[in-house]
Amino acid sequence: MPKIWEFILTSGPFVVKICNGYCYKKSILKPRKIKKVDCIQGAFLGLDTERFGKEYYDERFFLFCEEMVLTSVVEKNGYTTGLICDEYYYHKHSVSINKSFKKIYSQRKMLTRSKQLFLREYLGANWIQLFVGKIFFTVSDIEVTIYSKFKMIRKRLIDVLKARKIR
Repeated sequence: MPKIWEFILTSGPFVVKICNGYCYKKSILKPRKIKKVDCIQGAFLGLDTERFGKEYYDERFFLFCEEMVLTSVVEKNGYTTGLICDEYYYHKHSVSINKSFKKIYSQRKMLTRSKQLFLREYLGANWIQLFVGKIFFTVSDIEVTIYSKFKMIRKRLIDVLKARKIR
């Protein structure tokens, strides 16, 4: 689970690589039945709904930050989160997000809203931290938007070059 400044400073796709983010250390993933962790990725998440019910789901969050919200609520209620280290699944990244939001701008807007909400409601950020967070999240949005445009232009250029080569 990230601390406030970790969450803010590792919000961008490029800065997170420099700072190493708040990810599991490889040593934690050594085969073992179940390993206690702070937070798990939501791509393949199981929850005992009889025990937890709807009180564990915050409907203000959609597609972003849900795992951290769930972890916060689980811990607050005296439970822990476990990672099954010797099981695998294949995850098609961004399929749900791309279906819900066609444009990268809309995706990033929803992500930034969720991050700000998580900072305020679950990490207890003060107004300065929220302000700095907004700046970093906006810079991250710009980075991703520029990078996605660059990738799109690059793909089109490659397609044009391939088409010319075929003829």
